Amino acid sequence: MNTIRQDWTVKEVKTGEIIAHATRWALSEQRRQTSSKRIPRLHGIAPYQKSGLEPIEGDFDMNLHVNNVKYITWTLESIPVEIKENYEVGAITLEYCREVGEGDKVDSLARPEPCNINSDVSAIKGSSQPQFIHLIRNQEGNEINKGRIVWRPVKHQAVQQGGFLF
Repeated sequence: MNTIRQDWTVKEVKTGEIIAHATRWALSEQRRQTSSKRIPRLHGIAPYQKSGLEPIEGDFDMNLHVNNVKYITWTLESIPVEIKENYEVGAITLEYCREVGEGDKVDSLARPEPCNINSDVSAIKGSSQPQFIHLIRNQEGNEINKGRIVWRPVKHQAVQQGGFLF
């Protein structure tokens, strides 16, 4: 099920003072409560990173900003192979902060949650639903988006090929 949450902050131009907040939800009450769980900041510190990611021609919308689907791909870039091989995405929440345009490069960072700087995949492997906190930042270190992915174990199914069961 796809769901959307959009947050707006209105600021006074001269002072930067926040004068209004607004949120628009396009999901059920239960999904809203689950996805509104606060995503902690990584502050650029994470054991898993992929640097220098850049958009290609097909990644842009009509405003020449990177399409939101590309951010999901970039978020998955920093996930350790052991997690990708044994788990699948159960739930993903992304908070978008700014756009990426043509010529921009980004870094994808990931850390297992709870956010322990010394977290290691071996500590969470075998967990029924490991979670990772994510950060996409531009080359200047500005936050592009942050997110959380909850993983669930892959249900391996036997595949029959040429009379053999694998």
